[in-house]
Amino acid sequence: MIAWREKEGAVYLLTLTNPHYNGDNLDQLLAGQKKALLYLWGDRKPKEMFASLGKVGHITATEVTHGVNGWHPHYHILLFFKGAINHKALHTFIALQWQHCCKKAGLKVPSLEHGCDLREGKYADKYVSKWGLEDEMTKGHTKKGRQDSATPWDLLRLSEEGCERSGRLFKQFAASFKGKRQLSWSKGLKALLLVEETTDEALATETEKDSVEVRQLALEFWRLIKRFNVRADFLKAVEMDMLDGDNRAHDMIIELATRHTIENPNELMADADLHHVRALSLKQ
Repeated sequence: MIAWREKEGAVYLLTLTNPHYNGDNLDQLLAGQKKALLYLWGDRKPKEMFASLGKVGHITATEVTHGVNGWHPHYHILLFFKGAINHKALHTFIALQWQHCCKKAGLKVPSLEHGCDLREGKYADKYVSKWGLEDEMTKGHTKKGRQDSATPWDLLRLSEEGCERSGRLFKQFAASFKGKRQLSWSKGLKALLLVEETTDEALATETEKDSVEVRQLALEFWRLIKRFNVRADFLKAVEMDMLDGDNRAHDMIIELATRHTIENPNELMADADLHHVRALSLKQ
């Protein structure tokens, strides 16, 4: 995005959805929306309009939440243009075309007000999230739902707290999204923006090469960390200890053991060397 704006290009955020109700099948909603989006890019009228405005490509993020009206799949799409456009006029055009595409795909037809939203990219800090526009496209797995809406990861957290319904809903999400791309680029856009093509497998291998095992943790202590839900805090403590030689991680274990009313936590800590049953890896 930075590179494109330096070339006097413009970026806009397009959000698309359609009406949904409790009990709607998530697989069917996703399939219908995918078909409608293909119509939006491929039908003659929108295709000609985008070309006349200087559209050079787009990046599409697929997300889903769950609320009082059931599953709510939607798209966040970054639109890249050669220069600034009248985005209000384009919003009206896309909203009408999206209605047509949804009807053509067999979906419930959205209203002009709720089916489509088009914002300038610089509006990100207000509209999108605390991270900004770039992360709205890529950090859907870390976001929390707004108001009565829950992300799949909210559902997973609720499931861990004992909500069986949330667990069933998360399983539906996992089954529907397995193997699907969360983020996709239009053909040629990566080359235009000088973004290197890298597969998920290559990135995973690269991450492994950048990691190093720094310590092993006794299973009893790992259970304490999980019980008090402080995994991230413990990893951060280990990382800081590596930087300054302090004993934050050790102290945290002692505190957790004390909270769990374990007698003689220091002896338990000394016994950890005899139980190398759990490894934790951190990036260097």
